[in-house]
Amino acid sequence: MKKFDTKYFQSLTEYGDRYIREVDLVDADLTNQQLFDYSFSDKDLRLADFSGSDLTAGSFNRCNLHTTNLSNTNLQEASFIGAYFKNVDLTGAYLGYVTGNGREIISKDIEDTWVVYTKDILCIESNQYSIAEWRVFSNEIIKTMPDISVFWWNKHKEYILDEVKASRKTG
Repeated sequence: MKKFDTKYFQSLTEYGDRYIREVDLVDADLTNQQLFDYSFSDKDLRLADFSGSDLTAGSFNRCNLHTTNLSNTNLQEASFIGAYFKNVDLTGAYLGYVTGNGREIISKDIEDTWVVYTKDILCIESNQYSIAEWRVFSNEIIKTMPDISVFWWNKHKEYILDEVKASRKTG
């Protein structure tokens, strides 16, 4: 496994551009790095380990993420449009405001509220919990959550949970 660190990536970027070019990142060790706003778009990231890294606002569009470890990462506002997922570990990853690939990570804007879900996790705006937890949340619990109203949740709950269920059958 090839070890990289944030300083290495900073040395590769020109003119403040954070698009990673000409670097072989297959089987790369990128654990516990601060890689805010970097673009890995179109890269082959097979077997790469990003566990514990801050990948906020990162771009992974059209990446090959086969067997990539994204566990315990901050993926807030990251983009995965067209990304290939197979055996990707998202355990403990924060998915707030992520733009998904439409298969393994699905994202939708529902009445100006950003909703992201996987087969296990549902994140509404900044509120991320397991799907099982969302199913049983009371209005009292929803009231304590930032950026989501009880009215909005009650209006869209059935639709969202039906969408999640349908995606689990096809995904």
